[in-house]
Amino acid sequence: MKALRTNPLIAKLFIFTAFFLGFSAVLNIWMGTEYIRLSNEYHSLKNGTKPEGENQGAEIERKWLVERDKIPYDLEKKADKFEITQTYLNYSPEIRVRNISDQQYIMAIKTGLTKEQGLTRDERQYKITKDEYEHLLSKQEGSTIHKTRYQLKVDDYIYAFDFFHEQLDGLIYLEIEFPNEEEANSFETPNWFGRDVTNDINYKNQKLAQNGIPADYTPKD
Repeated sequence: MKALRTNPLIAKLFIFTAFFLGFSAVLNIWMGTEYIRLSNEYHSLKNGTKPEGENQGAEIERKWLVERDKIPYDLEKKADKFEITQTYLNYSPEIRVRNISDQQYIMAIKTGLTKEQGLTRDERQYKITKDEYEHLLSKQEGSTIHKTRYQLKVDDYIYAFDFFHEQLDGLIYLEIEFPNEEEANSFETPNWFGRDVTNDINYKNQKLAQNGIPADYTPKD
């Protein structure tokens, strides 16, 4: 996968072929893995249907640092809780796999990350099997991220609180996804929210996996 980082043409070819064939097919070609669902997914795409578990489109998301004692909700009682292990296979394009509470395994590719703009990115996700997930871990780059996520519906939005562990222990942030950029930019921030780090590339998960907690970390705005 090193060629994806060093050769932009190869990276573009990866994304282009992935769009048409599906990521299981492309990873089979690029990484030498064998997926038992490859044939079904390929024929589903060829016939114009959507493979099971596929999710794609723009991710419009804002992110804030928060202080534990300022959160006005009893997350253990009120929120859904997930233990997430997140591992990066490649940074550019961003490819990562997630183990969610040992119940669900997701592979995702994201593009559009820049130093100036972090609100909107293109994202494509696939459900994968546990065996596929474990095989892909051998392609790991950087540190694995371990975090506990609490999800809580507040008014019209889902608040996702991430409490990081191990090398990122102490870092807490809140993410909210929006249906469009206009709504995201007009969202009225409650006074207990901390610093808005939506456009700070150092607080993206892939940068945390590479570099750890940023030197300027402080949850206060």
